[in-house]
Amino acid sequence: MLPPDFHQSRQYPVLVYVYGGPYSQQVADRSLLSSLSLVYLCSNLSLIVAKVDGRGTGFRGDNFKYAVYKNLGHFETIDQIRAGRYLQSMGFVDGSRLAIYGSSYGGYMAGMVGSSGSGVFSTAISQSPVTTWYYYDSAYTERYMDLPQNNRQAYEESSVLYRAGNLSDVDYLLIHGTGDDNVHFQNTAQLVQALTEKEVQFRVQFYTDKAHSLSGQPTRYHLYELIRDFLAESFDLRTT
Repeated sequence: MLPPDFHQSRQYPVLVYVYGGPYSQQVADRSLLSSLSLVYLCSNLSLIVAKVDGRGTGFRGDNFKYAVYKNLGHFETIDQIRAGRYLQSMGFVDGSRLAIYGSSYGGYMAGMVGSSGSGVFSTAISQSPVTTWYYYDSAYTERYMDLPQNNRQAYEESSVLYRAGNLSDVDYLLIHGTGDDNVHFQNTAQLVQALTEKEVQFRVQFYTDKAHSLSGQPTRYHLYELIRDFLAESFDLRTT
């Protein structure tokens, strides 16, 4: 998605919107106009919005889909970083100003990419994120990761908590509703503790009693402005 004032001769910051969960799909032959928050950010901040489906997502064949089995977070993170490097090679992209933003599994991905130490993304925004698979729904987690006692190393290495100190490399915004009954608030509470112990400076926004989707007009309005202002500050942009 290109900003309204796009011109090939200029360089623009990029926001990569990610989900990346197993067998999901974000990239398709259809308009992004259903993603109203992305349209809002693109038009208000004059930035490019991109979506990338990495390994583990659907509709690219079984080898692509099953690559993440027993290893959630590994190849998906690599693929988002590779996509970021590709974007940096484009002449109309300001390679020093790349952000990644996602919710739920996408929030997890933003945390994993931001804590990767790759240096590709300067900004990461995690909304309602899983931070360790120990805390998520066992019926979902064990389907992809097996039992913790059978796959301990992968559980540890796939945790944002495991490498929280690396989030000092990026401008990081963490968002969660305290009433989330899907990805429990415990995920974010533990990450806040880990970041504090590692002396990482970050921004955090809690929405009291709000569930996973952070629904409701006042909440959504506040959320969009929060993300807009955070990106504007991180990218040194003026809002319109």
